[in-house]
Amino acid sequence: MKCVLSNSGGKDSCLAFARALEARHEVLGLFTTVPQGEDASYFHHLPRELLAAQAEALGIPLTLLSTSPSTYEADFEALLMKYAKRGIQGCIFGDIDEESHRAWGEARCRAAGIKALFPLWQEPREALAHEFLRRGFSAQITVVNEALLAPSFLGETLSVSIFQRMKAAGADVSGEGGEYHSFVTDGPLFHRRVTVRGSSLGNEGPYHWLTLEVLKDEDFTPRREGETP
Repeated sequence: MKCVLSNSGGKDSCLAFARALEARHEVLGLFTTVPQGEDASYFHHLPRELLAAQAEALGIPLTLLSTSPSTYEADFEALLMKYAKRGIQGCIFGDIDEESHRAWGEARCRAAGIKALFPLWQEPREALAHEFLRRGFSAQITVVNEALLAPSFLGETLSVSIFQRMKAAGADVSGEGGEYHSFVTDGPLFHRRVTVRGSSLGNEGPYHWLTLEVLKDEDFTPRREGETP
């Protein structure tokens, strides 16, 4: 099936992408929603340049959907309809077990006449988090909800030891409960690493985020043939 990926930039979207490819779907595009007049994505606070660099490293075209809370649903459907007219048959989502999220995605796809695909659906949360690591992907924590996870986790690279620290703090290592969001910088689907560094901190209510910036092109590190991520 010819598909697009609703891409948060984080680990679950990336793992859903990998699973979709293994199911022999053809992923022809990525899209991410961005608030009108702002430079970073909804929820994950990822700058446009960062998302563009990730898409370039994956070798897949990216669409940034500029929208507002009042038009979000309609704009999302309109974009899917445009994809459908180009021959896209399905949209991939990285949701795991939130029924309301699945229902919302299915409704948008139904309106556009395409199929909603959920490759991670109802699998054990912690097992999926560890699968992400076993596959060789790398991601940094970019947002935390301090009610569930301390801001000191910002900027940490996901690892078994970080998951252990999360569990010790009483947090869900998958982040599915809103504990954290992440940004994927490398892995087996990437043609090269996305080289980043933290540039600034921000917060609103319980949410704290680390803004990442992409290092200039000459600072990217191409992967050598045979090198593992």
